[in-house]
Amino acid sequence: MKYEIIKDQVALQSFIDWLPDLQLYEKFYIALFARKKYDKALQSTASDKMQLKRLLCTKENMVQKIKQLEIEYGLYTLKNVIATQESLAIYITPNPRCQIKAHKDALLRIATAITTGNYFYNLHSETMSCIQRAKAYSYVVDFDIDDKTINLNDLANILLPESYKILETRGGYHILVHPDKATAFNKQVQTAYKYPVNWYSAITSSYECDQTGDQMIPIPGCTQGNFIPKFITL
Repeated sequence: MKYEIIKDQVALQSFIDWLPDLQLYEKFYIALFARKKYDKALQSTASDKMQLKRLLCTKENMVQKIKQLEIEYGLYTLKNVIATQESLAIYITPNPRCQIKAHKDALLRIATAITTGNYFYNLHSETMSCIQRAKAYSYVVDFDIDDKTINLNDLANILLPESYKILETRGGYHILVHPDKATAFNKQVQTAYKYPVNWYSAITSSYECDQTGDQMIPIPGCTQGNFIPKFITL
């Protein structure tokens, strides 16, 4: 038996098609976690979110890279505890990561380590963290909402439909706003219109957001505690 990461190939491919095309120096950053809030069998572990694997990919090889994570059941472990299927959740940065920025960050950190003698225990992990932090640009601004009782129809009073996507997750929603489209429209309207000028403030004042900005999101069509995240329409 193997771990199952991809649960809906069509939903995953639709998400990949929605992502921005990359420059040669850009990649998407993906991380696979085991989360004890999704499975009580992991309650003895130290933290809620334990990283199992992380990788870089493009739109073209994303499915292949994710499939490579579907290894034999039991090989993902947290010390002496096996990561269960129920605990798995896979996330991505929808905003591309810039490897040029990551090169510079990694070079500075390595130089500091050499001069101070504080060497890294895991150079690969340190480099991957540099890439994770190196946002290329904001394809979307993410609003993470941990509440499924909210009225998403209120977004019609804030944004045009083509300027955002709604990702339903196991515990709530991610509102993914294209800042260029939202801002360009806001500049054209007057306060008499139903669309507020400051869309960011309008969203954060209308919804209780757990986090906002450049964040990782669950991958549509893939597992999140055996739930399948997906884009929804209102």
